Amino acid sequence: MPYKPERPCGHPICPNMAQPKKKYCKQCEEMYEYVKPDILKEQDKKRYSSSKRGYDKRWRAIRKIFLGHNPLCSDKNCNRFATEVDHIKPLESGGTHKLDNLQGFCKRHHSIKTVKFDGGFGNSKKKYKSKPIDTGPRKKNASAWANYRDKGKK
Repeated sequence: MPYKPERPCGHPICPNMAQPKKKYCKQCEEMYEYVKPDILKEQDKKRYSSSKRGYDKRWRAIRKIFLGHNPLCSDKNCNRFATEVDHIKPLESGGTHKLDNLQGFCKRHHSIKTVKFDGGFGNSKKKYKSKPIDTGPRKKNASAWANYRDKGKK
C-alpha cells in the first residue's frame, strides 16, 4: 500500500515538509513544544469543555445576534469590526448571556482586555466592574453601527 505524501509545514514561514499525520515539521514541532510546556497541557486537560462552561449552541446563536446588532469594536478608539463577544461580568462570577452583559471587541482589544482584567498570561484577575470596559462616548442602548452611522451627521 502506498504511503501518504508529505505535506507543507503548518508554520506560516517554514519551507519544510511535515509527515502525513503531523501538523508541523520536526524543527517547528520542537519549537511549539517549547512554547507550550507540559504544565500548560495538563491545565488544558483539567479544564471543562466549552459547552460545560456555558458556551453551547444557545451561546453561539446569542453571539451571532449580538454581533449583527453591534458590528464595531467597543473600544472607543477602534473602528474595526467586532469579531469576539465578551461578558462584562464573567460567567464564573455570576454573569449571564443577557445582551446588557455583553460587549463586542475586535481580536486585539479582546486579548488586551483578557490580559488586563481576566487573568490572562498568569496575571491576577481584577474585581468585576459594573460598567463595560472602555466603551467610550457611544450611546448606552444604541448599537455600535448606529453610532458609527450617525457620527458624521453631527
